[in-house]
Amino acid sequence: MDVFSQCHRDWLMMAGIILLSAVCVAGENESDVARLRRQVKYLGEALATAESKVDAVRAQLDRRASMAAGCSQTVVAGDAAKGKEFRILEVNDELGMVILDGGRRDGLRPGVEFAVLEKDRTVATVRIVDVRAAVAGAVIQEMGRGIPKARDRAVLVAGSRN
Repeated sequence: MDVFSQCHRDWLMMAGIILLSAVCVAGENESDVARLRRQVKYLGEALATAESKVDAVRAQLDRRASMAAGCSQTVVAGDAAKGKEFRILEVNDELGMVILDGGRRDGLRPGVEFAVLEKDRTVATVRIVDVRAAVAGAVIQEMGRGIPKARDRAVLVAGSRN
């Protein structure tokens, strides 16, 4: 399933880039560019939601397999991320995305939500859409007071599931 997800992720990113470049080259007005950016963002969020559901089903199957094998304890995917704090490495204002300094090895999964904090003030909420071994990409869901910046803290939103 990872190959299937990667193919779809790559296709969506290429489709978004092609759409944006086609509009820019054709000299269309800014409202078309903004509309296409919203569509790319929506498609990324839809992909994250689908991946989140796939991960939940995969976790259920892993738990069932562990129980069938006689294991008394199982580790739920993403439990390692609970209680940890991550940092924003980079912010892309144009795409409305951030890069976190945690990844698959830290238990992060697509669909998990984080609050971005500057000092002790929430500036945004982000949802993870792509996870690599050491980093994760997240889409900005809601803006609070201010704009996320590099070095801001990201903490798991209470009740966020993956």
